Amino acid sequence: MDRLQSGVAHVNIFWAIVPMVLMIGAAFYGYLGHTKAQLEKEKSVAAAAAEQTAKVKQYGLAQQLEALTELLGEVGVFEPDGVAEGAGPESLYTSPAQLSSYFGTVKGSLQLSAPNKLNDIVNEVQGLLKSKETMIADLRTRVATAQDNVDKHAQTITTITDTKDAEISRLEAEKRRAEQNTTTSLQAKEEELGQSRNKTQAARDEARKAAEAHSASIAKKDKEIQRVKAANTNLSSKLELINSPDEPDGKVLSASARISEAVINLGSKDMIKTGMVFRVMDKETNLRNGAMEIKAHATVVSVKRDTAIVKISGLTKKYNPVVQGDLIANDLYSKLLQRDIYLVGRFVEPYTKGQLTRMLESLGNRVHKEWNASCDLLIMGREPVGEDAVLIEDTDAYKTAIDHRIEVAPLYKIKDFLKL
Repeated sequence: MDRLQSGVAHVNIFWAIVPMVLMIGAAFYGYLGHTKAQLEKEKSVAAAAAEQTAKVKQYGLAQQLEALTELLGEVGVFEPDGVAEGAGPESLYTSPAQLSSYFGTVKGSLQLSAPNKLNDIVNEVQGLLKSKETMIADLRTRVATAQDNVDKHAQTITTITDTKDAEISRLEAEKRRAEQNTTTSLQAKEEELGQSRNKTQAARDEARKAAEAHSASIAKKDKEIQRVKAANTNLSSKLELINSPDEPDGKVLSASARISEAVINLGSKDMIKTGMVFRVMDKETNLRNGAMEIKAHATVVSVKRDTAIVKISGLTKKYNPVVQGDLIANDLYSKLLQRDIYLVGRFVEPYTKGQLTRMLESLGNRVHKEWNASCDLLIMGREPVGEDAVLIEDTDAYKTAIDHRIEVAPLYKIKDFLKL
């Protein structure tokens, strides 16, 4: 190839490369523009997704706030920071400040010390409730214990009442049987009246007599019931004052063997009267084995308010005189207790009826001329004499005393405790 031919060929190739370069540059520029547009599109999609996520989150928060507001109550309007007054949401939501104030009010009413946080308040309230439950359980235990004691006392009272009421029930049963018998008798008489007109008047007379007998029987039973009730009431009121015969009534404060006198710790305030006789019991024997060994008898000769002077007699052991601390007792005496006594039978030796009455009354007792519901002791003398005499055991007073479980004592059992 010659030089001209080689130069022409060279110029053509250059011009062919220039468009190629321009085309490559245009393609590259186009690629850059497409890439930039793609990036912008991706940013736009991401922004849209972020905006959608924010809207979902905002919607969820709004629902949560509305639910909390509905649960807690609309206690205030929430105004967001940086928003002009009145430009906030139209719905009423629970305000944090108002909610804190509300918690503070609750704490104040319940006297709580927890911070203004729901969990802390709930925890403290639960603690208070647990404390109250413990207190209530303790009170229930105390109430149960008290109720047990009440039940025990009630059972004791019921037992005593049942015993007293048993006799009344028996008398009322007898009354009902009498009424039933009378009713049966009246019916029989009425049948006889229907069978025979000739016997009408006689049957009416018999019915009237039966009715009168019935009324008398009922009146007698009613009177007996009232007497039993009165006796029970009288005995119940005295029962609390009676000390056991095995227990001493007092003691010796000082004693003088030379003049055979002693001072006891009972006086006029204890219804002690001149002439009362007490047994003197050895304090050493009593303390050693509990037995009441009688040392002597003591007769009241002088009475003061709190003490009395007694005359010692009947010393059982010459070298065992009455000393300070010895005990005294009289089975017919109890402090401030007045016995209602009825005497039945003959009283000749060792005391007449008049003498015995004065002695018993000098001890602070009442002696009744007739038996009544207030009597709580029947003293028997000797059997009456004579053809028309009634045995003591057949007297109404003795039968009533036995039926009502009233104390019955022969004279010989109490004569040692009367004035010698």
